[in-house]
Amino acid sequence: MKRSQAPLGNSPAKKARARSDHNHDSSHGPSVWVEIPTRPRNSIAPLRTHYVPVGDELPEDDELVVPGESVPDVDDGEDDDVPIRMLENFAVFDRTTFEFVPVSRLLMEAPSEDWVGAGFVRSVSKDSVDSDDDEDSDFPLVQLSSILEFSVHWVEKNGRSYSLDENVYLLTEHAWYILGSPSSSYAPHYKSFRAHHGLFHILFSCLAEMPNASADKLLNHLPSQLKERHGAHPLCSSVSREALTSQPFVAYLTTVLTIWWEARDQRQQLFQRVVRSPLVKHLYPSLPEAFPATDAAEQATVVTPRVGAIAQKLFSQPLRVVQMSEGVRNVPCQAVPIWPVHKGDPQVIEWGKGTEDPHVFKSVVLDGTTYSAGDVVIVDAGEDERAKRAKHAVSASAWCKNNLATKKWFCKINYFFEKYEPRLGWQKLFHAQWLQHGSQTFLQEAAHSRALFWLNECEDLQVECIYSHCNLQPWPPGEAEPLEDDDGPENLFFTGLTLNDTDHSFIHLSTQEIEQALSYCTDELRPCIPCGLDALEAMQEQCIPLESGGVTCRGIDYHVNDFVYHHNSGGNLLHIGQVVEFSDLSCEEPMVQVRRFGRYDHVVKDKAIPSDNRRLFMTDVIISVKMKAVEGKAFVACPSSPWQREQWVKADDHFYCDLFAKSLTPQSLEILQPTALVHCNQCYAAVLEEATEEELLLKTSSKLRGLELFAGAGGLSTGLDLSGFVETRWAVELSESACKTFQANHQSSLVYNQNTSTLLQHVVDTAEGHHPRPLVSKTGTNLPPMPQRGEVDFIYGGPPCQSFSQINHNKKIDDPRSTLACNMISYVEFYRPMYFLLENVRGILNAPTDGQPRDQPLDKNICMGVVKFILRSLTALGYQVHFRILQAGQYGTPQGRQRVIFLGARCDIPLPQFPTPQHDYPKSVQAKNLPDGGVLYPYLRPTGCGQACVSLPAITTEEAIGDLPKFDWKNPHLVIARSRQDVQKGQARLAEGIICVEAVPSPSRSLTGFPTPVAYPQPPLSRFQSWVRGDSDIVTYHYTRRWSPAVVERVVNVPIQPGANHADLPKILQIPCWLNPDGSSKSAYTTVYGRIDNDGCFMTALTTLAPNQKGGKVIHPTQNRIITIREAARAQGFPDSYQFLSIHDLPNRCLDDQARQIGNAVPVPLAAALGKEIGKSLVRLQKQGRDQEKVARLHSPELA
Repeated sequence: MKRSQAPLGNSPAKKARARSDHNHDSSHGPSVWVEIPTRPRNSIAPLRTHYVPVGDELPEDDELVVPGESVPDVDDGEDDDVPIRMLENFAVFDRTTFEFVPVSRLLMEAPSEDWVGAGFVRSVSKDSVDSDDDEDSDFPLVQLSSILEFSVHWVEKNGRSYSLDENVYLLTEHAWYILGSPSSSYAPHYKSFRAHHGLFHILFSCLAEMPNASADKLLNHLPSQLKERHGAHPLCSSVSREALTSQPFVAYLTTVLTIWWEARDQRQQLFQRVVRSPLVKHLYPSLPEAFPATDAAEQATVVTPRVGAIAQKLFSQPLRVVQMSEGVRNVPCQAVPIWPVHKGDPQVIEWGKGTEDPHVFKSVVLDGTTYSAGDVVIVDAGEDERAKRAKHAVSASAWCKNNLATKKWFCKINYFFEKYEPRLGWQKLFHAQWLQHGSQTFLQEAAHSRALFWLNECEDLQVECIYSHCNLQPWPPGEAEPLEDDDGPENLFFTGLTLNDTDHSFIHLSTQEIEQALSYCTDELRPCIPCGLDALEAMQEQCIPLESGGVTCRGIDYHVNDFVYHHNSGGNLLHIGQVVEFSDLSCEEPMVQVRRFGRYDHVVKDKAIPSDNRRLFMTDVIISVKMKAVEGKAFVACPSSPWQREQWVKADDHFYCDLFAKSLTPQSLEILQPTALVHCNQCYAAVLEEATEEELLLKTSSKLRGLELFAGAGGLSTGLDLSGFVETRWAVELSESACKTFQANHQSSLVYNQNTSTLLQHVVDTAEGHHPRPLVSKTGTNLPPMPQRGEVDFIYGGPPCQSFSQINHNKKIDDPRSTLACNMISYVEFYRPMYFLLENVRGILNAPTDGQPRDQPLDKNICMGVVKFILRSLTALGYQVHFRILQAGQYGTPQGRQRVIFLGARCDIPLPQFPTPQHDYPKSVQAKNLPDGGVLYPYLRPTGCGQACVSLPAITTEEAIGDLPKFDWKNPHLVIARSRQDVQKGQARLAEGIICVEAVPSPSRSLTGFPTPVAYPQPPLSRFQSWVRGDSDIVTYHYTRRWSPAVVERVVNVPIQPGANHADLPKILQIPCWLNPDGSSKSAYTTVYGRIDNDGCFMTALTTLAPNQKGGKVIHPTQNRIITIREAARAQGFPDSYQFLSIHDLPNRCLDDQARQIGNAVPVPLAAALGKEIGKSLVRLQKQGRDQEKVARLHSPELA
């Protein structure tokens, strides 16, 4: 029989992955019939009620291979998505009784765990769809696992248009299945459903296209639509008023529309669009415009008023705005004057007030209107020298309803001056600092129509370009921006924050920073903040001799005997040296003589000897280095005791040196006497003073009181708390298992097993005096009240990232989870904390929204809409904010994991910087192009010259897990018989201390390895191992799940060599469809059965540890097994004492819970690095307070 191509429709649901290169039309082609062999039929066959197994159905499990099915590359760490497959000649039945289950029951009821499907399975890839092979045996006959979800009439939205997916879908644990044609025995149980499904699809597809068309027009249009789409389809003759109003179809329609109403996504939006249409009103007059609220429908994301006002313009998802009478005030705009405008060159230009300099003036008069230094003016738009910014300024995304914002520019007059031009004579000019309208910045569509931001850019302009005065109201630091006002005058704007266009940060320049910038202006009659900042930057780039000896360069003072980093021509890892002498300081390229210090780990290669990446040895090697190659200071000491040594190296850039060698490649190392190591006394004292200040702050001030939202297992809280500056007092998490884990490891924290919307509603209602019911958890237990206003100093968390994850190939622009960032920032509006931190996957940078801000006339999505919302809402609340992509591997995590971090601070608090990358992780962060033409570059050393230089090597897999008990899986020899060589190899590995354990399923045990705690077999072999061990003396969770014999046999046969995978298996164990013709792995499968590199790093941590699936590079580097739960936890930097709990009793489900908690966590070392930067901000804040107190005392009459 000829196999016909069945076009693939769009995926129906949030977890399905449609292959990006196969977006075919969703209508079905000719059906594919492959009859399951059954008993011979009589001429009149009775209706069959039960499924008759053939006997050779394959089980749907991890071992199922579907020819042609591709596996996507994984680079983001979230793996909640599954493949899409076709299920042909199918039946749905109860696996205990084999009784057929009509598909209509799946629509009406929640699937039973005993309901399964069976049929021929094929992939949706081109290889399988386009095949012309006549043999039905190409497709495996499969009995599916339990049906988890049923989906019909999925709605896709593109701008303001909607389309319906005609496919019918089943979801199991392993895949989404598109239902093709039923088997002949099951067809009678599917027939009526399919007829109703087809009628509904055509009816609502037409309504989606023409919701306002008359009833008669649409009724006449439906048959032609059916004929056009389906040719001689039986439905063509069945479309009639009677069919559309028959009781069975009305029941079907009501059921589907109820599902749409409760969906809180584009299905609900389409429902609201068509339910009022003339045809629906005509055919179904009793159909309600809204169905009764259910638990699902009531869970619209809760937001606070000001955040909600912004979110509702950027998101189409339903939001519930909670009413607040206090919190962020809306300061009304003051009355403004109406200024004359200069539509052409002024007729009369006269200088006003002069200054001591005859060519510098304080004011000018244009046609009778006076403009003075300090005024903000509107000027005619010119030509922006930055081509990309100029291009995006006139794009549709930068459109604003305020014509002045679109057509004019804004600047502040710093001073007026005149300048003689040979051919033109004396020209009247003014020096201006630019402001930029929000719509012209990265915010684009999300910007307030009256918001201007200061730029650190200035320019000389002719006075003739002045258009008019600008009514600009400086906004008080920390105050929220005014609400949008469509009725106010066009010439009315406000400003407060400065936009640093180089790193896309919104900051508040303090009085001290402004005074410092102005102090660098060479002429006090020509003050300009951007000029001063440029002068300061230029001065710091120079190498200037110091009066006390030494040199200052890039803002750092260097002296003889200082320890410095300098470039390594062979890579990013910096060399360390000690300054011996400066030379050629008067030349363009000053030089410095440095004594080289070697790294202990570079010369001691024996893995049985503990490594230490903070240990150095002094040498007699002295070299000349250009000052421009110096990359900041290192700090080296020779502590006299182990305790002092460990205290010293806790800080970044701190090393210790207790060894000596004549060269950098010695055969042996000598003990260095502490007196042989000298320092620059001045700089060493400054370092000790800084450490003392930090210690004093921790002793005298309470830690920041932290509230974590979407806390998961607690990786972020653990790292922040380890920094010493944060104490997580409250945590919110929806998963019951994750809550148990968090509480077990943060026993002093209050943990709320509840969704964040419910808690926000409750705390606001409580503050408003509404006396809501007591809080209860998702399991019904009582919860303590949420903290009150004024009790929370720091809010942090990572909203669920599945809607942004790069491996989710079926992202929906209106995924309800995308609005959880709105909910999180609403907590900021209510609590007004000092600091805010939001983390998420890199995919959030690509997440659009589909609202229609500022009455935009265009029907389009908002590029990077989620990021724009986060920045806009935080600045609207009066917060400084910046964001970067950070690579966890650069901060001491032994794996690659990119995270986007948003850091915010109130305007009265120094904005924390991002932590400086410390470790030489091999994969660098790639820059990200932004919608306004800017680029978000990786965060580099702030004292460097633009290169990705770091001070420490990456943490390798060996350093992370090399000290844990060793074990192999036992080879089941399912395919390859056991040989004498296998026996000898097993004995040799046992002699090395590697035991062999059963790994195939066992009736008595489900976990293998060390299911119970076990002692460490040896002391720690690296600084990382010492750190994660802490005070623990036992290893827990050092086990894996058991796998089928086929999986185990493949795992143990993967060669023990870095990067080995399924392509390196013995030929008899290989899976041909994963291989290229030359025997190499297809690019999509390179990680399947992949072995980790012992001298490299882990892949991004996944939420499952499956060797035979995508991201399956989880085989231990030197042992024949996959990594254990404890090893996965170490890959994320969790301490060995950390417990991972579950609400489940079955071992496998418990293990899956543990893996999911670990994989979803923020790496602990990255969180700790962020916490240290928060601490540095607190230290700066404390210094500012002391300085202000000193100034106040000096000017106090009582103390005079």
